Amino acid sequence: MSEVRTLKKSLNITLKSARFLTDSGEPVDGLIDPKQAKENYVISLRHRLILNENREKTKIDMIYESPATSKGRLKGRPGHSCIYFKIDDGTQDIKKIRKDIWNTGMAPLLWLIGPTNVRIYDAFARPEETDTEKDHMLDVLDITSTGLKGVEKFRRELFDTGKFWESDIGKSINPNQRVEKALLDDLWDTEKILTPKRGGLPVHIAHAILGRSIFMAYLWDRKIITSEFLKAEFGHSDMKGLLTDKNQLYKFFRWLRSKFNGDLFPIDEDEESRVEKIHLKIIRAFFDGTMMSTIEIDYDNDKIGHPQKRLWPYNFEIIPIELISSIYEMFAHSNDPIDARAKSILYKASSCRISSINSNAGFAG
Repeated sequence: MSEVRTLKKSLNITLKSARFLTDSGEPVDGLIDPKQAKENYVISLRHRLILNENREKTKIDMIYESPATSKGRLKGRPGHSCIYFKIDDGTQDIKKIRKDIWNTGMAPLLWLIGPTNVRIYDAFARPEETDTEKDHMLDVLDITSTGLKGVEKFRRELFDTGKFWESDIGKSINPNQRVEKALLDDLWDTEKILTPKRGGLPVHIAHAILGRSIFMAYLWDRKIITSEFLKAEFGHSDMKGLLTDKNQLYKFFRWLRSKFNGDLFPIDEDEESRVEKIHLKIIRAFFDGTMMSTIEIDYDNDKIGHPQKRLWPYNFEIIPIELISSIYEMFAHSNDPIDARAKSILYKASSCRISSINSNAGFAG
């Protein structure tokens, strides 16, 4: 039997043992594969990046959504993304797969299915530079000709009823490691450093610059702006270079206002004069993967200390547009950091305004 067939058989044994297939071998409701995603527009919107044939090495093969309510599935209402299934032939970059799915902020579990075993990972755990293939692994289940050993801890009905989350393994998955929580925490740490009483910026200006910078990262990662476009229009080939040049950066910010909905990116009359080189250094440090909670700033001498570095885990090509919209709403409409953080709990309806930008990519060169 060929290796491809062996992997298909391993997948079949795994899904059937965990009761994601019916007795007749048909997928249960909620088990989604690329074919279903392509045929169903609503599903394709939820999972278009993960079920992407162009991401051959990191795309997910199947996703299971548990019922949205305790009463079962409701017609027209999506379930809760619960498990990513990925066939592992030994050539995949596990760290890259984990990083990609972490950026979706959706399913808490990743099942990597090989010829002889299934490795189950915590998909909410924040990726780190030092991670190995063993980090964040919750369990390894051996595949035999008769089934999956230890599968009773991971059967589908445990997820459908919520009982899995009452188990020791379920409790070990920390939702505070999710991408939205990690990104907001990193932004709050950056805001604190930007807004001390001595040498700092007003909170609303710090919010505005951070919000625009995140949006710039969104445009960059989604290739809506390109290196060629930035170089031709603003003299720098990437966003980090742009953050070294205040004059060109604010030229870019004004371009954002003219290109997109102007009220998304208001610039205070005195904002540009109040922003100094040290403030832009702080924002660059954030995008370089600095642990902002460890940073020390000498505002008198425009110097940053020797903070700890970590992996920059964020990919705005994958991060849901609702999260980007939430950050904008949070920063754009509050001068009070406590009030702004409270507003960040909910995703905002402005996602439709930002998502429409994807149709305006003609300027990118």
